[in-house]
Amino acid sequence: MTDNTNTDDTDCTDTQALDTTIAPTKTKADRQDIVYYLERLFVGAYQPGTTLQYHDYELTHTTEGVWTVHHCDGANPIDVLNVTAFHSATELQAYLDALADYAPEDRDDWQTHRAGGDGQ
Repeated sequence: MTDNTNTDDTDCTDTQALDTTIAPTKTKADRQDIVYYLERLFVGAYQPGTTLQYHDYELTHTTEGVWTVHHCDGANPIDVLNVTAFHSATELQAYLDALADYAPEDRDDWQTHRAGGDGQ
């Protein structure tokens, strides 16, 4: 299985069909199963600079094993993920699902929620 490297210039709002998969944001034609992309992310298959979309969020690979998470509207980063902190791609998916379900406004909102400080 290979990544489709076709590019288009659509913005994040035009890729809403990807909200149930994770795929390179510039690759609308290649919409494989979410597990495939998460496993590749987990094992370090993506080069720094790669951006993946997960629901309304973009994950950008900054350095070896480190990804920033921000809302597609370009807002401030919500989180910085070190992939080695997760035991499996399934655990990573659970974390990303929790983030997408909660839909934090910003990093402080997400950190407060994760710490249990928002009553949820």
